[in-house]
Formats: sequence, structure tokens, C-alpha cells
Amino acid sequence: MRKEATIEQWKELYESATRLKSMKPWETFWDLDIIAVQNGEEEDTVFYSILGHGGTCYGISVYEGYEAFNTFMMLTMQDQLNLPTGYAMYSQKNLTCYWGNREELTEKQRSVIKELGYKYRGKNQWLYFLSFGSVVGILQFDAGEITIGGKSIRTDPIACKRELAYIPDNPDLYDYMTGIRYLNFIADIFGVSSEVRGQRIHDYAARFELTDDLAQPIAAYSHGMKQKLAIISAWLHQPRLIIMDEPFVGLDPKASHLLKGMMREFCDAGGAIFFSTHVLEVAEKLCDKVAIIRGGKLIRSGTMEEVKGDDSLEEVFLELEGESC
Repeated sequence: MRKEATIEQWKELYESATRLKSMKPWETFWDLDIIAVQNGEEEDTVFYSILGHGGTCYGISVYEGYEAFNTFMMLTMQDQLNLPTGYAMYSQKNLTCYWGNREELTEKQRSVIKELGYKYRGKNQWLYFLSFGSVVGILQFDAGEITIGGKSIRTDPIACKRELAYIPDNPDLYDYMTGIRYLNFIADIFGVSSEVRGQRIHDYAARFELTDDLAQPIAAYSHGMKQKLAIISAWLHQPRLIIMDEPFVGLDPKASHLLKGMMREFCDAGGAIFFSTHVLEVAEKLCDKVAIIRGGKLIRSGTMEEVKGDDSLEEVFLELEGESC
């Protein structure tokens, strides 16, 4: 099970990133240049890559060990290796610190910054972290096994990723792309033909009333528009499993109603959706099975009827919360 970082670890991470930024490495190094640091004979070499160009910087990626570094080399040589569009980016195993705007941060990231007492002001000044590379194959886990369609996420991650889609609570999309270019990028990754993708993009964009905005850069999108685009991209290759984290955040009532219908249709057609939410009424109406987690531990699970009985899911949750106090 993956362990949550302590506030002391977060503090050390933020202090390290702040010191690194103060050194202004982008004044010497360029985008995709690599810096190797060996801390000791027993420790893996750590590789740093500047994200930016022309003397500007919007982030620094950190790769620990040569296995992770190989994914960086894949990124720099994707044309020579004739890799499918987006495959190299999809395979990255790194931790990246970004300097962006407040709205780019998740609620968790903002709460950590507040607890640490940091105060960021202005454009491209908010420091936050993302990890690429667990069910979606991004984070490694210490014990157990995860299989999707009989395939192991450890030993056959690419095959597993072909079968799933992931929508985070804060959609981190490529702001420099237009909406249509992003959807074509995702379709390229999953090998969706031009004819099929065209029809699906047309249908889903119309349903979410996003058609007229697809030609606009994603940077101009509101949070709700980004969420709609992320939902369309998840449905684009018709996965067998969709993993969603608070999928209704930022959606207007009409889009929320539409998404609920799509989720039900998807599951009725044989697919599966694994999603987290704090809105218990939504979970009670939508879910066939439910699991309640508190403090990182599973305290109740089963079919909806098994878990809630004659009570509401909210009443069951509050009762369990009281027992845990």
C-alpha cells in the first residue's frame, strides 16, 4: 500500500525545490538537457531535466535511477525510435515540480502549502508536484497485485493501460494544445482510427456542448470545460475500465446529469467504473458496489444494499465515523 507523505517530508520537498529554483539552472541548461547527481555509491543516480526553452522555465523533472532515466531517453528519441505519438510521454516515471497558477493546484496541494505557511503570489509562482508512472500505472505499490482483464499492471503495464482510462480530480491537460488537437493526441496514443475518432469526438463534443470551443487553446478553458474535455478523452477509445476521482467537480448541473447517464450506460454495456467521491447521495444512486475508507483503511465494503441496508449511505457513513472516534 502506498504511504502518504508526512508534512515534514512535504516541507523537505518544497525547500529542495525552492533552493533549486533559486539557482536558476535554466540560465545555463536548456529544455531536455540532463543533469546527473550521484549522492553516494550506495544510492541511485538522480537525473534532473529542465522543462522550458529560450531561458524560461516552468518546471524541473526528477528521475531516480537508470530505469526511470530510460523513459526520459525514450522521450528525447521518440522520432528516431518511431514510437506512436504520445507513447513516450505516457511512459514517463518521474517526479516533476511545476511553477504555475493557483487554479492548476489540487485542493490537497493547496492545503499542504497552507499548512507549511508558504505564500505564493502572481502568475507562474505557485509551486506544485506531479508524479507520472497502482491501478493506472503511475505510482508504484509495495505489496499485492493489480490485474486488469487478467493482465498485471506490474509486468504488462502498456496492455493494462490500453484497457483503461483515468480522470483525475483536477484535469492536468496540455494548455498549449487546442481541444481538438488534444483529443487527436489521445486518439493517436490508443490507435483510434481517423474515421472512428471523428465520429466519437463529434458525438461527445455535441453532447457536452463543447463543439464550438474545440478550436480554442485549452489554456482558455474554464475548469468545467477542461473536465468535459477530460471526460471525452476518457471515453474516446472505449476502455473496459474507467477510474475517476471526484468526476463531478466543476461540472454544471446539465453536464453532471449527462455524465451520470453515460456512466450508467457504460456499466450496463459491460464496462466498469471505479470512482471516488465525497458526495454520498451520488454514490448511493449510481453505484452497484461501495467501499468506505477512513484513514487509509477499508472499514466497510459490499453491494450497496449490503452496506446501507434500510438506512441511507450518509447515515451509515456517519455511524461508522462515530465508531472510529
